[in-house]
Amino acid sequence: MTSMMGKSKLLSAIGRADPRNWDPASGKGMKPRKILAMWQVAVDACVELLM
Repeated sequence: MTSMMGKSKLLSAIGRADPRNWDPASGKGMKPRKILAMWQVAVDACVELLM
């Protein structure tokens, strides 16, 4: 069973990872944004290789 503190941390992490909460102008969310961009490039390369 998840403790209340663990649940709170999980919900906070979900909020930070939501692209709707990122603000490139202030730099908020730039790390997740870069990770998302890297994953998109990697997936595109894999799909291209398989086709």
